[in-house]
Amino acid sequence: MIHGYATSETLLEVPGHRVRMTQVADSEALLADIEPVTFAEDERLPYWAELWPSAVALAHYVAKHLNLDGRHALEVGCGLGLVGVVAALQGARVLCTDYEEAALAFARRMPAATRAATPAAACASGWWIGAGPPCGGATTAFSPRT
Repeated sequence: MIHGYATSETLLEVPGHRVRMTQVADSEALLADIEPVTFAEDERLPYWAELWPSAVALAHYVAKHLNLDGRHALEVGCGLGLVGVVAALQGARVLCTDYEEAALAFARRMPAATRAATPAAACASGWWIGAGPPCGGATTAFSPRT
């Protein structure tokens, strides 16, 4: 369990790496937990709980085309943390950000699960609702939900 959620694991192959993804076992059940008042405030849905095809595609691109040794990377809206971990495996020091604390709990676990050489840090950020800039600075930024 992570952040109170039952989990499942998936092994993904990206160029040069095998990444063990830990995710919410039943992400559909998260929809039932959304309170109407909370949803009305900012239409928040648990987007973070899905392994998005765009995140997988971006992880493949990062693994295949980017030399990130010694670079600092920022993953905006990290969700489960796949792209950040692949960037860490490529040598970057990564800061994963997300609005949802639950997403950050999963992102914090990812480096240990994949044995990434450089652990990813994680911080909460309200970047998507104009609550200020993302945490930290970076020379490379990733946002799989663009």
